Amino acid sequence: MSVGNRRNELDIIRDILRMNSGRTTSLRHSVNLSHSQMRKYLDFLEKSDLITLERQGPRISTFQVTEKGSRSLDQINQLFELLGLDSF
Repeated sequence: MSVGNRRNELDIIRDILRMNSGRTTSLRHSVNLSHSQMRKYLDFLEKSDLITLERQGPRISTFQVTEKGSRSLDQINQLFELLGLDSF
């Protein structure tokens, strides 16, 4: 977790990638994001090829972490461990 009470962007990205896959509604509640925050992060992660999104009309329904996303999560976890930020 981040230093202090607020999560930073890397904390949030880590939390999303940890979910691995699922419905975006469940993700939003599990990671505790507003709808607009969730869209921002999902758009960023999709453009970075860290997740894939399945859309039904204008709505995003499910997400799946890609192989690149899994590798990135491993690297983020290593960084947190090296910095002593991993309290889990």
